[in-house]
Amino acid sequence: MYPDDRWRRRRRRRRRTAILAVVAALVALWWLAGNLRRDNLAVSAFLDQVRSTATNQAQRAADFQEFLTAPSGRLEREPLTAFIAQSRSALSDARADIEELELPPEALGARRLMVLSFQSWEEGLGLILDAALQLPDDELEPLARLNLSDGFLEMEIGDRLFVEFVIEATRLQEQYEVAGRPVPTLRYLTDAARTTAYVQGLADQIVAAPAMEAQPSLVVGQLVLEPPVTGGERNGLPVVPFTDRVTIQVPVSNNGNEPLDEIEVVVSLRDAGNALLETRSSDVVRLEAGQSTTVVFEQWEVTTGSYAIDVVLNLAALPDQASERYEFVVLEPSG
Repeated sequence: MYPDDRWRRRRRRRRRTAILAVVAALVALWWLAGNLRRDNLAVSAFLDQVRSTATNQAQRAADFQEFLTAPSGRLEREPLTAFIAQSRSALSDARADIEELELPPEALGARRLMVLSFQSWEEGLGLILDAALQLPDDELEPLARLNLSDGFLEMEIGDRLFVEFVIEATRLQEQYEVAGRPVPTLRYLTDAARTTAYVQGLADQIVAAPAMEAQPSLVVGQLVLEPPVTGGERNGLPVVPFTDRVTIQVPVSNNGNEPLDEIEVVVSLRDAGNALLETRSSDVVRLEAGQSTTVVFEQWEVTTGSYAIDVVLNLAALPDQASERYEFVVLEPSG
């Protein structure tokens, strides 16, 4: 082999290596751009949902403050307890929706702050609800006053956590250059409501308020499927990736002002023609006023197509059954 031949072969190998390096770099850039685009869309969807949720919660927070600032002797326990139970349910549903979103690692800290703030508000409202129900009972009054104080402390923690969340959300919006208005701030407690004297005065008003009539109220929350919906739609219905089995999670809330016992949760699966495929039931032994739980039904057989889930809550004390329908589509296998 002549020296010129070796030199030409060596040059061709170098050219091929250089071309491969350029192609690899272009592929890497394409992959990175795709990831950045997906991350940007995910953060944008997250912030849009957060804005909507925060706006709704700001109105609830304003209504809560209005209850707390009622003139002395005008506080009514019945509408207050009903409002608190509904607010806890709304917080729980909103938190579940936010937790289901797929986010890039940079957004997980912000979401965690929001989830923690909502959990604190839920816990605080639950303690306040317990106190409102227990205060008229002479034996339970000392414990109820402690619950009321602890509830207001949890509400304050939730307010402070949400302030930190708004700071993180603003940073995300700037980092990913997401258009739109900033996330609105909100808080459940006024400055006056953060004092011990105010809380004890509120307890005195609750004790003096007229007695409440029993009002049972059961609510079915937003159903959750496993595997989860992908976020897309088919014919207006949420989509589940191809699977042969699904698990159904049913949130149940007692939004009334008294404990409820022996709640039967009945779940039915129907096909696209509304034909009944399977029915199962499970009992919830007891739900305190304002308490929520999730009943899990595992391993329902499905195949490609559209389905409907009917949920009915049966309770002797509740003449009108609580019910909910959830529809979804199982995709065909890819490939």
